[in-house]
Amino acid sequence: MAKRVRKKDLKKDKLVEKGTRFLFYLTKHKANIVWIIGVILLVCIGGAYFYRTIQIRHKRAEFEEREAITIYGTGNIREALTRFEDISQLYSKTTSGINSLYWLGNIYYFQGQYQEAREFFENYINKGKDQILLQGALLGLGDTYFQKEDYFQASQKYEKLTTKFPNSSLIPKALFQLIRCYQVLNQLNDAKETLQILSKNHPSSHYTQKSQSLIINLM
Repeated sequence: MAKRVRKKDLKKDKLVEKGTRFLFYLTKHKANIVWIIGVILLVCIGGAYFYRTIQIRHKRAEFEEREAITIYGTGNIREALTRFEDISQLYSKTTSGINSLYWLGNIYYFQGQYQEAREFFENYINKGKDQILLQGALLGLGDTYFQKEDYFQASQKYEKLTTKFPNSSLIPKALFQLIRCYQVLNQLNDAKETLQILSKNHPSSHYTQKSQSLIINLM
């Protein structure tokens, strides 16, 4: 009597058959498979190396930025200027490279080179993400226009700072500068309103004290 074939045995046979076919496929296409695996490994290794290189580059840029800031703080303006210029060029895609644009704007402003300072401040505003530096760049940008007696453009930048960063520590100065701009532009109502805001919201600021000398002209 013939032995009955069970479903379980059929499943085993199919499994063996599939395994045999797979092994045959591997043997037949061994060269291609090895090549594909090699490519995948190279991509993984290359990606890891690239990522590691970027990390090292960012850390180096951060170190250079800290050194440049320290040098700037000592008053060695010429050396600080050179350092920040190098960082902005060599590490232009890094956060520190972008931050250097702000510091360069700051240096040029205090050297009286307002056009150069403006270009760096604008560049930083377009690229930067540090909220503190963005506030400083907006105020600095307004100041470059103020120094060039372009009071309308200056007022636009100060207004943008007060609107975009209402809780900034730079608001008292921005409001004070706005009052001065409005005076020159003969926008006396705006000047009075801004003076009231400055006095009410920042009573202890020295800019509020300075603003008292402007009251007579607004009466």
